[in-house]
Amino acid sequence: MHGPSPRPQPTGRPAGARSVKVSAPERGLTLQEWVARKSGASNRQVKRWLDQKRIFINGRRVWMARHVLAAGDVVEYPAVREPGRKPGPLAIPILFEDDWYLVADKPAGWVTNQHPDSVETRLKKTGQAVQAVHRLDRDTSGCLLFAKSTEAFERMIPLFQEREVEKVYRAIVLGKVPQSLRQMNKALDQQEALTHLRVVRSTDEASYVECRLETGRTHQIRRHLQLYGFGLAGDKQYPRRGGEAEPAWARQCTRHMLHACRLSFRHPFTQAVLSTESPLPEEMTGLAIALGLLPRRRNRARPDGGR
Repeated sequence: MHGPSPRPQPTGRPAGARSVKVSAPERGLTLQEWVARKSGASNRQVKRWLDQKRIFINGRRVWMARHVLAAGDVVEYPAVREPGRKPGPLAIPILFEDDWYLVADKPAGWVTNQHPDSVETRLKKTGQAVQAVHRLDRDTSGCLLFAKSTEAFERMIPLFQEREVEKVYRAIVLGKVPQSLRQMNKALDQQEALTHLRVVRSTDEASYVECRLETGRTHQIRRHLQLYGFGLAGDKQYPRRGGEAEPAWARQCTRHMLHACRLSFRHPFTQAVLSTESPLPEEMTGLAIALGLLPRRRNRARPDGGR
């Protein structure tokens, strides 16, 4: 009898990424010098990759430019972008808008505000007089609330302070999170911090979880996961504790896998309950499917062509 078919593995290394073994004559070179030689990138570019923690040695992130390489080390680093190619303009999707508020579907890789090319700035360039009511980390995608006036902004402040805004996130986590873990409540910065947790599905290597914030501490979900012995896939700042190498699929993540999927509150002007949802981004959906955390997509086309 044949055994069960092997589960499909996550897709390979991102297009253009490199993985190279250090040869014996190259031992003793510093990481920055070696990567610059191999990639053709400038020392400044390599330093930027190191600061962004995008370089791995034997599966572990290393960001020390003067790290001395040994023969046999396997180094992974990004490919140099082709000269002259720049990303095109990015339209910010809008999930909800009325006379007082706007909820944007923030893409990963964009800061919320206080930057010349932030989401807030991009919206203002389209003629929207908006102010961010809260923030999402650069790599976190999803529901992001903006106020259209000072009064609208000020009316939201007590709702956040009194925990009347529901913020729900979906995340892909390293390791098997037990179903029994329903709350993460360890203090952060000597302040109360409470994250409600629901395991949607898990395997021995990864878990797909839903998190609901009761408090709003800085990087709360990411720090809580780390304190409880787990780590957000792709998180460069709060890796899983223990020093173990990240699995290959996690090293391939170009962002941390955290998405603000739902934002709900009672509208301060209309008193109606406003609930907006953002679909899971393609890169998170694809990874979750590859890891067996979400069902594979079915081809809905009928064999007869739909007749």
